Amino acid sequence: MLQIGTYVVQVPKDQIYRVPPPENAQLVEQYRNRDKNERRSPCLGCLKWILSAVLLVLLLVTVITGVILVTVRPGSPTFTVQRLSVNSSPHNATKGSRPKPECDFTMRVRNPSKGMGFSYEAGGKTVVLHKGVHIAAGTTPALVQGPKNTTTFQLVLHGSNMLLPKVIDMSLKGSKDVIPLELAAEFTVKPRVGWVELGATSMHVTCDVRVRRLVKEARILSQECKTNLQL
Repeated sequence: MLQIGTYVVQVPKDQIYRVPPPENAQLVEQYRNRDKNERRSPCLGCLKWILSAVLLVLLLVTVITGVILVTVRPGSPTFTVQRLSVNSSPHNATKGSRPKPECDFTMRVRNPSKGMGFSYEAGGKTVVLHKGVHIAAGTTPALVQGPKNTTTFQLVLHGSNMLLPKVIDMSLKGSKDVIPLELAAEFTVKPRVGWVELGATSMHVTCDVRVRRLVKEARILSQECKTNLQL
């Protein structure tokens, strides 16, 4: 007959295996994510700092530009032909040679800018055309113009040995026909704000002029001048 007894089995503690609760797995995952974020945070911090600096610079540039525009009120100079005299240069002509007209333009230029002046460099190209045909050429003089200033200057253009259009030749001989002319000038200018001189830029001026009689002083019937300033 079997006898039922009670037995006690002793197992060393290092052989006891426990299954961790689910909460422990969540904690481990949180620590892993935090470590990844900490490793990435220096790069993200630098990127945020750079973006903030760029935005700040753009904001400052916008504010400064707005202040300059309000204070300076830059505008393109406006040109007007005040006087035109033409000389067929008989003292330069030889027997049998073609006349070489010398065109002397008196120009008026007005600077509408409230706080910006202009320094015009010498040596810009100027030409006079009649319906696309070259009549005379010259260069621009040096000129300094302050804000809200109006001044005058001379443009002297010399003709070449090219055959002149018949209507120009007849007008130089006293004909009273209406002559359309185009004056084109290219200036190199340096804008100035106070004592600060900005970089050189180009300014192109074209004047469409209708005159009667080119001999001596021409009579200006109409004109339209346009200025293209690359600010």
